Amino acid sequence: MTLVGLRVGLIGAGVALLVATLSLIPLVGNLLIWLFGFLLWVAQGILVAYWRNPHHEDTEVAWAAALAGFIAALVQGLTTVLLAPVGLFLLGGTQGAIRLLPDVILAAYQQIGIAPSVLFSTVGVFLVTLLTCGLQFFIAPLVAALSAVLLARWWSEPADELWEDTPYPPMLEW
Repeated sequence: MTLVGLRVGLIGAGVALLVATLSLIPLVGNLLIWLFGFLLWVAQGILVAYWRNPHHEDTEVAWAAALAGFIAALVQGLTTVLLAPVGLFLLGGTQGAIRLLPDVILAAYQQIGIAPSVLFSTVGVFLVTLLTCGLQFFIAPLVAALSAVLLARWWSEPADELWEDTPYPPMLEW
């Protein structure tokens, strides 16, 4: 199962490189990274569950999916951290990023004691990106493992046990 996890992790790493380049889109790039990253981790869990041997235990499937999720998160996180200063440069530096923020957000930063010029400096953007990308190292393995185990269990059940025997349209039993 480790080989399956590595194979899916390397496929996910290639996709993660493409997802990480979305961080260069001003202001919405980081939202897209988390959305597509989450979908990537779920897809990795699905792929591990699909490629598994039917006789493997759930723990082996979970570890393989967690390994795949961690590899993709590592590549995506490092690429995003390295591209953060480039994104700040594309915005026009610190002053360009501050000009794009609404006055309400600037006032909120000042109210809690954070200077926007420090937060949107090269070092500030690098540190904030490093912190948020560090969360991926914990979330990605969990999401991938959970989706793999759920699908592996679902695919291992006989089809007759999933459907109710009623005259109504078929529904999954919960």
